[in-house]
Amino acid sequence: MNIGSFIAVGLLGAALVGAAANLPPRALTEGDFEALVSRSDDLERYGTAFSGAARWLYEAGICSEYDLRQSGGWAKSRTHRNRPIYFTYCGGSALADRVYFDAETLEFYGRARGSGERVRLAG
Repeated sequence: MNIGSFIAVGLLGAALVGAAANLPPRALTEGDFEALVSRSDDLERYGTAFSGAARWLYEAGICSEYDLRQSGGWAKSRTHRNRPIYFTYCGGSALADRVYFDAETLEFYGRARGSGERVRLAG
């Protein structure tokens, strides 16, 4: 291979990487969201609400797929022991990155507060 071939291969590789970077993220299925929250506390009781909440946070741009995968689901809030309040992390692992979710009223607190809408569960 001569130097021109190396340059051509390098340019082609750079073009492919650039094109891949501009691709929209793949659409996640309901099964994907169920898998993303599979390590949630009280999954048996609130699994549908948890996957719906994860989907809503993802579609609203509050959580990335990476955030949801890293957290593995919803953890029960010890501060709200008498209510079904759970949290996950979006955008980092600091306290300020927590998103709280009431699994009965389907309301968000924390970083998602500004959304002003309830979770839309799959029907």
